[in-house]
Amino acid sequence: DLRLRVQECERVAALRTELAKCGATVAESGDTLAVAPGPLHGAEIETYNDHRVAMCFGMLGLVVPGMVLRNPACVRKTFPNFFAKLAELGATIRDVRTGRVLAGDDLLA
Repeated sequence: DLRLRVQECERVAALRTELAKCGATVAESGDTLAVAPGPLHGAEIETYNDHRVAMCFGMLGLVVPGMVLRNPACVRKTFPNFFAKLAELGATIRDVRTGRVLAGDDLLA
């Protein structure tokens, strides 16, 4: 679907690149990604200023510790309280610069 390639970023390529940073074996074919089962690890994720990429890897962080998102505030476009909702689900969200656990208004984009 061409729409995956012309939004905030080319999402197929972005997902392939960032999943690979997490240790995934990913094959891209056209607009399809095939992800082989296997262990994943945390990584520094480029969000490409794309709210959907940020939310995707934010969700992955619920089960894969050590996810660090660059420019997580890009979620403000569609879901400004996304990270507050993740915290309600039990996620611990930290400011990587200070190590401080974020809560309340600090989680609003």
